Amino acid sequence: MAASTSSAGEAVTMRLANGKTISWPATVAGKIEEGLYKVGLLERAAEATDRDLNLLEKQVEAMTADVGFELQLNDYCYDLEHMRKARQEFRFRSLSEVEERSLGQIRDLASSAIEDYKTRVGPVPAYDNPISLFSDTIPLELPESLAMAIALPSASHHK
Repeated sequence: MAASTSSAGEAVTMRLANGKTISWPATVAGKIEEGLYKVGLLERAAEATDRDLNLLEKQVEAMTADVGFELQLNDYCYDLEHMRKARQEFRFRSLSEVEERSLGQIRDLASSAIEDYKTRVGPVPAYDNPISLFSDTIPLELPESLAMAIALPSASHHK
């Protein structure tokens, strides 16, 4: 702002960059210089504060990420603990003699039912889809009442 300053007693003259000169009392000039100095201090303090705020924002972001990671880890540990408890509670244990005997009877019954089906209906087809009672692909031996109901014409066909 000022190109040069000279003081002549009580008055201060300042030459501006555009060539104009301004004069004022020395006390006013001192106050202006003091004000300019304080403005410079405030500008430097504002820059330092901005830098500190940016650093704090980065620290907060890092802390937020850490807290998020800790929460995920806590959830993961909670899930692992539940899985461990479930494994302990439902771990395979050997069957008792009664259970072994019952399982053998169920297997024997299933085998005899399959053999009976083979002798009366035919070979058991390989079929991976859900079985429908009304499917033509797998011949099912229906109970007599259901077979009669299917054989009867429906009420919608009656006049």
